[in-house]
Amino acid sequence: MRKKFEYFEPETIEEAISLLVKYKGQARLFAGGTDLLPLMKQEVVSPQYLINIKKNPGLDYINPDNGKGLKVGALTTLHAIETSPVIREKCGILAQAASKVASLQIRNIGSIAGNICQGYRCWYYNQSHDWRKFWAPCYKRGGDICYADKGAKRCQNMVLRSDTAPALIALGAKVKLVGEDGERVIPIKDFFEKTGNRLRGDEILTEIQIPDQPPHACGVYLRWSPRRALDYPVVGTAVIMEMDTENSLCRNIKIIFSSVAPVPFEVDEAEDFLRGKKIDSDIIDMAAQIVRDSVATKAIKFGDHSADYKTTMAGILIKQSIEDCLKLAK
Repeated sequence: MRKKFEYFEPETIEEAISLLVKYKGQARLFAGGTDLLPLMKQEVVSPQYLINIKKNPGLDYINPDNGKGLKVGALTTLHAIETSPVIREKCGILAQAASKVASLQIRNIGSIAGNICQGYRCWYYNQSHDWRKFWAPCYKRGGDICYADKGAKRCQNMVLRSDTAPALIALGAKVKLVGEDGERVIPIKDFFEKTGNRLRGDEILTEIQIPDQPPHACGVYLRWSPRRALDYPVVGTAVIMEMDTENSLCRNIKIIFSSVAPVPFEVDEAEDFLRGKKIDSDIIDMAAQIVRDSVATKAIKFGDHSADYKTTMAGILIKQSIEDCLKLAK
């Protein structure tokens, strides 16, 4: 039997925040609903109050930021980002990442904020109610076991599987969070934590701020999933490389991996290795090995995909990403 809930459509962000405060811990926000509603159908979550902010005016935009970059409203759809000429020109890697999410129908509904704030997933936890009832409750459900690591003292297998998050981290983006006590802006790389994100109970993510990228910078987002559409990424990588085209040197590079570990992470060792070098096939092979070594220390099993498998795929994707960046830089 489906659990009942009360439904609200606040007309302003302030009204939505007041509802979050009033029903603290019992309410859930949603816009497109492509993440939350399937979880409710599976009875993974059962909020008593639903707050739909989809109709809030003024949160669907892609605007220049006075010569400092771009500001993107939280309710901007993934399809709008995928097809936006200004996004493609200024930060094409974000358009690439948005185009990889699910299907066109979902991208027409799902928002950029929803993709960033989606729930972390576990192969054992994110299943139907009928499937889960045959298992004793795990830590996430109030039990005392983690099926991903039965010797663990806490939940070990919750993974953020967002496509846009690693691209935004590579771009150096920030997010604006608005709550009862006002607003704060933080780097998106600091937004994610192992057990969720840094949104407080009364806060709403309202805007993404993307700085201008350096000249001669090019970016590539690649992911691997069993199917091209509808599947979440098993491994995703975002690479932004700034090239000295005159001397064919890598001036700077950002390498971000997602879906490998609980949160997206930067591979500093590979970045340090590549910075200042002329990139050739041998250098790419050595960088790929550094990436594999780093990923091997962080990767966790998810369903049928082992940590070793993710490590191998990470090496393949980073080589292709760097090669694609070099082609774009020419």
